[in-house]
Amino acid sequence: INNAYIINVISDKKNKQTTKLLTENELRKLSDKELDKYSSKLIKEIDLQIVDLELEYDVATTDHCGTCTACIDACPTEAIVAPYVVDGSKCISYFTIELKDNLPNEMKGKFQDWAFGCDVCQDVCPWNRFAKPHNEPLFQPNESLLNFTKKDWEEITKETFNKVFQKSAIKRTKYEGFQRNIAFLKD
Repeated sequence: INNAYIINVISDKKNKQTTKLLTENELRKLSDKELDKYSSKLIKEIDLQIVDLELEYDVATTDHCGTCTACIDACPTEAIVAPYVVDGSKCISYFTIELKDNLPNEMKGKFQDWAFGCDVCQDVCPWNRFAKPHNEPLFQPNESLLNFTKKDWEEITKETFNKVFQKSAIKRTKYEGFQRNIAFLKD
């Protein structure tokens, strides 16, 4: 096998983990329904890629942050508690994506306009000024979202949610979770 992927998939229903070995072709043939079943965990849970190529080893990374604390200073919920340390239980991404319960009242007013995830730390990192824009069409936003007003977001229906986020990681929080997040920003 030239390329094979060992995928650990955690079932949402029973929290049971299964391991599958898929070739690259098998991975590409998964239907949208199957991809939805595994959600973004499919990509995140690829533990190992087996290849028959000689690969060049990476060198250890260096500390690029130095004395910079831009991300720590900018984090709206103070989730970055020290250099390289994030308290996930305070992170907007955790609250808006992973948390299935109600959002904590003590976080009111700290989310700015983040309804799904948060990139404040990435936005303020001086190293990201070197990032190059991508040319991947699959990463472009759904055209219909670009003209959404605040009212459109607040009144989004389940049908519209399913349509515009059909192949999006936002489906991970589900319609009900997204509604909860929007309402939290509104109140």
